[in-house]
Amino acid sequence: MGKVVIPSGEHVPLNGVSSHKQNEYSIVIKGSFIAESGGKQYRINARDATFIPAGGRTYGL
Repeated sequence: MGKVVIPSGEHVPLNGVSSHKQNEYSIVIKGSFIAESGGKQYRINARDATFIPAGGRTYGL
């Protein structure tokens, strides 16, 4: 379990997409962002929870 703060307007990762060896779960505490997972874009808002399966290629804006 960890905490990540992403500044407004930042692309994560800085270039391209990321992939993890394990499942990734996130809960957005404040703000919103656009993310892509599985070739689809999603708008994620405060109080939303997300799940990205292991090996999924993702990015967030």
